[in-house]
Amino acid sequence: MPHRLLSALVAVAAYAVTLTVAAILLPGMSISWWAGIIPVLLFTVAIVVLRPLIVHLTKNVQTGPHLLTLLVGVITVFVSLLICDLILSPRLFSISGLFTWIWATLIVTIGTLIYDVVDHRLIARADRAVSNFNHRRGK
Repeated sequence: MPHRLLSALVAVAAYAVTLTVAAILLPGMSISWWAGIIPVLLFTVAIVVLRPLIVHLTKNVQTGPHLLTLLVGVITVFVSLLICDLILSPRLFSISGLFTWIWATLIVTIGTLIYDVVDHRLIARADRAVSNFNHRRGK
């Protein structure tokens, strides 16, 4: 399976879990159970499109790399949640209340950071497996 496809599938699954956990924990956040794939896909696309843009916009920020990574993550998640909230019907996805927005952003950011670690390890493991397979076949 190509790396990008594997990474995209893991991303959709991770964001589905993360958004669901946030919706369960936060009474001011809701995601449709029957059509939940629509907000998850929109959120995933928003993250994929926004992350490189936000990284580019923050490249001159003078801070440590870990703090900058966290800052980029928080901004990307917040804007992606905002896009979902503005575009989708409240029946599909909604966040209401300042504290709900803050907690939703933090919960989803933590989930996104966990996904990033898992994704990098999964791709590294897949690379090793393909390399070992090709080595055994004599390629």
